[in-house]
Amino acid sequence: MANLTGSANFVKYLLFILNFCLVITGIIILSVGATVQGVYHGINGFLDDNYFSIPKLLIAIGVIIFIVAFFGCCGAIKENYCMVLTFAVLMITIFVMELSAGISGYVLRNEAAQMLRVNLQRTMGDYKDLNYIAALWDEVQKDFKCCGLDNATDWVNSPIAGVPVSCCQIETGTVTTVNCTTENAFDRGCLKLLTTYIEEHAVSLGAAGVIVAMIQLVGVFLTCYIAKKIRQTYRHSSF
Repeated sequence: MANLTGSANFVKYLLFILNFCLVITGIIILSVGATVQGVYHGINGFLDDNYFSIPKLLIAIGVIIFIVAFFGCCGAIKENYCMVLTFAVLMITIFVMELSAGISGYVLRNEAAQMLRVNLQRTMGDYKDLNYIAALWDEVQKDFKCCGLDNATDWVNSPIAGVPVSCCQIETGTVTTVNCTTENAFDRGCLKLLTTYIEEHAVSLGAAGVIVAMIQLVGVFLTCYIAKKIRQTYRHSSF
């Protein structure tokens, strides 16, 4: 084991602290990925598959970070060149993955409105025939207190030619067979509300990926510096 002194020794312990912070960021990014995955799952019938790939990627990254942090901690404390170098390579790989996830999150944010319009229009035609689509629409309209894409007339012009009961406010304890019309339906369309909802969570994914990637980039530089010092120490000790 090499013995580092001076600034290199300080950076070694700083790297150990950074690895502890890395574990914390791993928990955060895992939590963000799992939370958004749960949010997206609730409206999965309206979303394209690529909206689920980023949360899954962040969950995987969060798990990998724990393994990577182990190499970093052990390598820094034992001053083992191979372990520190392995840690640096893994950190660079994770940095690229997180940066890609962050950029993809912002890209999906910009595509949310058009994607949702297409999928909402498509699923309105399946409301009468597919129970899970009807349940999804009903849940969204009740939760967001919205109706149709832009307003209740979208349902009147759809294949069902009527306004679903979920478009109207139903008081607790009353019957659910109310006559829901364009006059008493929610006056807000679901498209705008869902778009904002998806955009906010896409930004959360993007921000989590980019911010953690920047933090880990500092760790990459520190790790490379430590690896260089350990290698130099080995060379000096061999003479």
